[in-house]
Amino acid sequence: MFGQLRQAARKKLHRSRRGPPPEGLSHGAAVAVGLDPAARLPTEVLCEVFASLDVVSLTRATMVSHAWNGVASSSAVWAEFSRRNLLVASVAEATPPHEVVRDWKSVAQASYRLRSNWERGVCRFVCLEGHSAAVYGVQFDDKKIVTVSRDRTIRIWCARTYRCLKIIGGDYASPATISIGRVEDRTTDPETGVTTIGYSLPGQFGTAPGVDLDFQPGPRAWHRPDIDHFASILCLQFDDEILVTGSSDTSCIVWSIRHDYEPVHRLVGHTNNVLDVAFNGQRIVSASKDMSLLVWNRHTGALLYVLHEHRAPVNAVKIRGDVAYSTGGDGLVILWNLETGACMRILRCSTGGLACLQPSPDGHFILTGGNGKHIRLWEVRTGRLVRNFTGHTKLVRSLCFDDANGRIVSAGYDETVKVWDIESGRLALDLPRKPHGWYLSAQSDYRRIVATTYDDKIHVIDFGHDIAGVDVLQGLRVTPR
Repeated sequence: MFGQLRQAARKKLHRSRRGPPPEGLSHGAAVAVGLDPAARLPTEVLCEVFASLDVVSLTRATMVSHAWNGVASSSAVWAEFSRRNLLVASVAEATPPHEVVRDWKSVAQASYRLRSNWERGVCRFVCLEGHSAAVYGVQFDDKKIVTVSRDRTIRIWCARTYRCLKIIGGDYASPATISIGRVEDRTTDPETGVTTIGYSLPGQFGTAPGVDLDFQPGPRAWHRPDIDHFASILCLQFDDEILVTGSSDTSCIVWSIRHDYEPVHRLVGHTNNVLDVAFNGQRIVSASKDMSLLVWNRHTGALLYVLHEHRAPVNAVKIRGDVAYSTGGDGLVILWNLETGACMRILRCSTGGLACLQPSPDGHFILTGGNGKHIRLWEVRTGRLVRNFTGHTKLVRSLCFDDANGRIVSAGYDETVKVWDIESGRLALDLPRKPHGWYLSAQSDYRRIVATTYDDKIHVIDFGHDIAGVDVLQGLRVTPR
């Protein structure tokens, strides 16, 4: 494209020298049309011009000439392009002093391809097998996927290889009689394209043939009745320091991630199933079928407040700053001050029960889903219904508010995972279950959706599988605006 433009400019210049300038152009302007800006403009100005192009045009500019390639390929141009066009506040902020400076050209190009894959639904399905019953909850980051199940186990999976690294709890053998390795079975269905990675325990006594003993650390695959959960594990949340799980045994357990998932506190106080947990830097909040929320000191495990306003099981709780947002079978969304335990606001968001909610990162908006089959976006300050997302045909069980990338991910009993555009409310992607079955939870990041099912499966839907160097996007909010 740029070569054709330059050739046309040269022809105009040649004609201008043989006769009158083209209509509307002075002779000086006609001569200027044929000049190479890379040879005439100051480098700072040329960098500004190139940085204002879209990613495709900027990439093509590198092929016009050696001079253009020298400028258009420079780190300064791509860093400025990234600052203008990607969701990165500043190059300096996105690249702390202790980190290696990023290749901003690779960042921009990988981001462009990733956005294209999300828009076209180009992805790879990977099915992880290992749990023996419904998988109720999932959370993941760049390194690990953590799942909890009705089989009373917590499983930690490698987010890169999808290998099972650790099992906590369950009815397994003692540590003296079980191998630390895993037996892996990997198959791909030729019709659906789904890759299934299965894990089964080695023989209870001794090591099964083919077991990989190289995992560090190996999984702790035995049950300690005085420490582990002794009923279904229904929910979880983790950060860099702790993992908190809630169970049908009415308790929560705080695990130390930094000390190889050793238990720190067991939180006992509910009289029925713990359906959800959330925490910030100081508080842990648990929501229960007993219609209450309990607020705990994160560091000591002491019970601080018992919150009673709901008139039905409290199905979900989330935290933004020092505010907790809860919802349940009564259709209410209640905001709580975690410093005082006071009820701040009650919103009537449904005449039926709500199964899930997700506040926006700034806490100004809330997404709700439940029996009504609709996903609704509410403004917290006014209680106004902002947008209605229609498409699910059964209960909406899980919501993920991906504000950085302008999308919502939902999953439910209609056996689909759906991706929505926040601004328009448009259904962007409809991902049916392979094979069919209820979805119980779903989380997403810049490249993947991880969803769990009632029939013990974990589905990884990866939109970056075919993009070389996609890992450069880790830790950045880099979807094009």
